[in-house]
Amino acid sequence: MKKRCVAVLTAALCLMLVLGLQACAGSGGGRPIQDPQAGTVLPEGAKKEEGVVLDASDGQFILRAAGGGEYVFRMDGAEDMVEGGVQAGQYVRIWYDGVLTDTNARNVKLLRIEAAQETQPDSLSMGSTADGVVTAFDEESITLRTAGGETYTFAAGRSVRALKGEPREGMWARVYFDGAPDGAVVSRVTARVSEGDVFTLAGRIRAVDEKADTITFLADTGERYIFALGFAEVDMPDGLRAGSRAVLSYSGSAAPEDTSHAMLLRVQAEKLADAQAVRGTVCSVNSKQGSIGVCTADGRVLAFYTGKSLTGQQGGVEPGDGVRVTYSGCISGESTRSAQLLSLEVTARKDANKSAVLGTVRAVSDTALTLAAADGRTLKFEAVPGKSFPEELKKGDTVRVSYTGWIEGEDTSEAVYASVSRAYA
Repeated sequence: MKKRCVAVLTAALCLMLVLGLQACAGSGGGRPIQDPQAGTVLPEGAKKEEGVVLDASDGQFILRAAGGGEYVFRMDGAEDMVEGGVQAGQYVRIWYDGVLTDTNARNVKLLRIEAAQETQPDSLSMGSTADGVVTAFDEESITLRTAGGETYTFAAGRSVRALKGEPREGMWARVYFDGAPDGAVVSRVTARVSEGDVFTLAGRIRAVDEKADTITFLADTGERYIFALGFAEVDMPDGLRAGSRAVLSYSGSAAPEDTSHAMLLRVQAEKLADAQAVRGTVCSVNSKQGSIGVCTADGRVLAFYTGKSLTGQQGGVEPGDGVRVTYSGCISGESTRSAQLLSLEVTARKDANKSAVLGTVRAVSDTALTLAAADGRTLKFEAVPGKSFPEELKKGDTVRVSYTGWIEGEDTSEAVYASVSRAYA
């Protein structure tokens, strides 16, 4: 009898203990038990944002949000659920309390950081570019068709555009983004590619095939090209007629025997040619003659008479400076005899000047990269001491290589490698 009472008393105490624990868990002062893998319970009203980490150090990180804004968050007290910790280049999802009103996010409490994608982008996908013609757009996206015939649609609302006015069908544009096109975080969209990627040919129209939608052009260099007209802007008062003098602008890679990887942007009567501009790096200065040599992205060396006042030590240009030369007339190859200098603008001093060249990787190792440039040159770059080319880089990749200094033709001895990123062209 005594044993039975003890057993009943023990069972009763266990039942009371269980009921007591359940009551505590259900009371307002407790917190539901949560699987550690799922993270802590977020407060009601917590907001979320996704984007790519631009930098992470000293207890804070910079996030470029999918909507285009960039914010600096402090990680104090935040739950970091990213395996290995937050690092630059990762796609993350953040949860926060408050309202994002400025870049510093000082009035926002960061609650949690978690990986937004199972597969994180490689280092080559940071700072990628896509060049092409706008084929469709709305308030939230923009679609490009590249010179290579590929079509990409980017989520790029008005907040990330840098266009003057609305986009229009047929406009040539460049999209800057991080990641792959199908999951890109767009930083900005510009209305055209840089002058360094636009090439011109002066010469005479030989034939126009309306059925095939092509134009045959004999350049002043003596070479014959056949371009698809496509969305090209035509500024010819008398129409496209055989025998007319014209200036052609195109992007991509064009050779007399193959223009399939080039996109014609504009056909303009030579006599009506607007002031044009070319960007490059000053590779020589002749103070006595008042002239400079400008090395362009396609390997040409263009000579311009500037006058002695522009080449003096005070406020003048020096080898290595980045410049933008505006001129009237036309340039054929490296001949500037038909071009008249209108203005010279120093865009970056030699210590800060960066140029870029587009091409396809032909060979790569930790310390050396051989690039088949879009304009047909073969360029060789060497990594600076203490720096190597990304492991993800492989033969056949289309990339944009940034460098300081300048390139003359295929001579890269004065160019210093800076970075490389994926390009879609």
